[in-house]
Amino acid sequence: MSPYRPRAGKRGFPATNPAHRRTDILEAQERDEAQLPSLQGPNLAAGPELGDFFSEAHAFAKTRFSIVVSNPPWREPDKTDRTSADRWRERSKQSYPRRQIAGAYALRALDFLDRGGLVSLVLPIGLLLGHTSATFVSRNL
Repeated sequence: MSPYRPRAGKRGFPATNPAHRRTDILEAQERDEAQLPSLQGPNLAAGPELGDFFSEAHAFAKTRFSIVVSNPPWREPDKTDRTSADRWRERSKQSYPRRQIAGAYALRALDFLDRGGLVSLVLPIGLLLGHTSATFVSRNL
């Protein structure tokens, strides 16, 4: 037996027990005549204003969530590039290391949280361990 495959217990591990078989979402929709909600509109924002996470006109700018889960862009713009993250930083008076957009995103995500909410992000290691990151990490993470 592979060391990576758990052994089935008395009732059977879900992967081996037919009652717990994984179901493809398309198969479930056909079988149960269920439809997932469209991601367009109320569930997904797109475009230069409504889809820009740093824009005050973002589709969810006035919405609060109990959890934000994301994989933000990992990018450090050229010195001459001016991004919407830069404009947001100026308005909000926030700072983050190395102009890393993921750092700005981590701070901006807090604006979308309910009291007691949680943020879970995939962040670049340089943002967390870079020599200019200590203050950012100690204040925000």
